[in-house]
Amino acid sequence: MQNFCKIFCTKNKGSVTAEFAVIMPVVVIVIGIILSVFAAVTTTIRCQNTANKVVEQLVAAQYAYNNMSAVDVPGLVYNGVNNKARWEVVPASPYIKVRIFSNVSIGPVQIIPIEVQAEAFGYIV
Repeated sequence: MQNFCKIFCTKNKGSVTAEFAVIMPVVVIVIGIILSVFAAVTTTIRCQNTANKVVEQLVAAQYAYNNMSAVDVPGLVYNGVNNKARWEVVPASPYIKVRIFSNVSIGPVQIIPIEVQAEAFGYIV
């Protein structure tokens, strides 16, 4: 047993704890950045899908009813992205442009302040 201790035992018993205390904040920050990038990508995809859906609904309403106000744009945006998303509908005849802006958050926490946006265009006949 003494030979084992001479080979494998060290006198620096606290060095592992100190190294862990130095490395742990870096690991937490890297994990937070990775999660924020993942959340930014998924939020961008959700914004783009919602913008496409809003343009599709607006063009269909204009074609069918000649009235774009029949479309519930806030409801589509809030259901598609989140209730804090902002949107902008810019009619420029014969086109329509929809922009959706959203902050990226992971659950209730916003680790890195990122805002993403998506645009979609439609042709009004």
